[in-house]
Amino acid sequence: MANRYWVGGSGTWDNVSILNWSATSGGAPLASVPTSADNVVFDSASGTGTCTTASGSTCATATLNSSTLGLTLGNNHTMSGAFTLSAGVLNLQTFTLACSSFFSNNSTARTIAFGTGNISVNGNAGSIINITTSTNLTVTGNPVINATYSGTVGTRTLSMGASGTGGTEANSVSLNIISGSDIVTIGGGMRDLNFTGFSGTLSANSFSRTIYGNLTLSSTMTLSTDSGATTFAATSGIKTITFNTKTIDAPIVFNGVGGTFQLQDNFTTTATQAVTLTNGTLDINGKTLSCGFFSSGNSNVRTIAFGSGNIIVTGSGFSWATPTTTNLTITGVPVVNISNNSSVATTVQSGTLPETSSISFNFTTGTYPLTFLGSAGYTAKNINFTGFAGTWNATAVAVIYGDLTLSTGMALTASANTMTFGGTSGTQTLTTNSKTVDFPLTFNGVGGTFSFADALTLGSTRAFTITNGTVKLKNGTTNTVGSFTTGAGTTQRFLQSTVAGTQATITDPSGVNAATYLTVQDIAATGGATWNAFSANNNVDAGNNTGWDFGISPSYTYEFPMKLRSFTERNRF
Repeated sequence: MANRYWVGGSGTWDNVSILNWSATSGGAPLASVPTSADNVVFDSASGTGTCTTASGSTCATATLNSSTLGLTLGNNHTMSGAFTLSAGVLNLQTFTLACSSFFSNNSTARTIAFGTGNISVNGNAGSIINITTSTNLTVTGNPVINATYSGTVGTRTLSMGASGTGGTEANSVSLNIISGSDIVTIGGGMRDLNFTGFSGTLSANSFSRTIYGNLTLSSTMTLSTDSGATTFAATSGIKTITFNTKTIDAPIVFNGVGGTFQLQDNFTTTATQAVTLTNGTLDINGKTLSCGFFSSGNSNVRTIAFGSGNIIVTGSGFSWATPTTTNLTITGVPVVNISNNSSVATTVQSGTLPETSSISFNFTTGTYPLTFLGSAGYTAKNINFTGFAGTWNATAVAVIYGDLTLSTGMALTASANTMTFGGTSGTQTLTTNSKTVDFPLTFNGVGGTFSFADALTLGSTRAFTITNGTVKLKNGTTNTVGSFTTGAGTTQRFLQSTVAGTQATITDPSGVNAATYLTVQDIAATGGATWNAFSANNNVDAGNNTGWDFGISPSYTYEFPMKLRSFTERNRF
């Protein structure tokens, strides 16, 4: 093994010419051409210009450390050892640089011009790629490094440009781990990360990964539990994520201003790991995203594009957290399934969203105390508790735009705060499953219909208010309220039975219930309360009602003037 130094500036590196080779740095030329056992060095004494490889070029290792002389591949170049880029320009053009390892871990100005070429790294032990410090590294073309070791022995470490040390989207490189069943450790920032063909283990990192491009896992690989987060950070275009049935046991963050991250299949993390949307668009693309926790609680511009897909949250505690919905856009048919089968107290923060983009929540299992719609102004679309056997703490003024289905096994905490049903189109169905709803209910959806699937029992002090829309009580049932009223406004509202011509009963044990701008049909009003729906107050008796007073106005006593009474008395005979 010998060292060979390039001298004399521009020239061709093949297996014949000795014009540019020296045995020492800056020394006399005409040393022998490097063999596969020799180390090649390009340094400050190499001259100015370009060394271009040709057929037959080879070496054991190579170091490019010259700001005045670049190395350009004129054909594929294969070496048995490491290639180190410390300074200068490495131009691959359309060819492959094959080596055991590739290093460029410094802050000197240097460039890798990939063109349509690539670097192939076949090492299997220790650090095979180290670009951790990529300050002043410029990457052009289509940057691809292929890790090609195909054996079973060893641990490969690939350290890419880390945040804070020059690692950026612009100078990131794509990594393809295309073979092997060994152990691979990858960290830092990279463009695409593709494991197709790999059947080994991706080991845990003590530092995080940042992916600026696509991620493709292999169906035959194994993933270790990882404390470091994997962050998707592209700032433009659509980047794809393919899990190939694998479960990730690591935190996942989407944080690319202007980027779109699109699932290609179902996306799964373990129940202890969080998915966080900080910036950009998470495109579920009709698939299922399953995670322990989901969070997007800032005011950055961000979007969750559900399409026909859904999100499953399996963790306890703050399982879903979108308390701040400023600049949050929801598209598609948003469905979140809270599937936490535990007794640990859980909070779901839905935030405040308009009717068109409010999220439907299904609580499918568990016996935990649930705080949901627990802050003023929070909204939800459909809410379904089927399978849930815990306690719902609905402690704030909130709005439901869709259906509500309670479960027979759940409990509801009493509250003086009003739950409002605000759907403005279609029919929203309310199913109580014999549970007592011990908080006030208000129906306030212009153009909306709110239909009960079974009997309603409100707490004895809770008001039942119709402000806008149509409320239909289940025909043949008795519905108990603490009081009944119509809200402010002059829009006509409606109280009906679910089956025309068949009565439903509303009962209140005491007090005076007065309505305005209410059309009543097929409703029996009972109990000890008085039910006033005077026509003078723009109420309408639409038929088949009992127990209501639809008189013109309240009755009153009129006292005749004294003189008139005297006149009458004087002339009564």
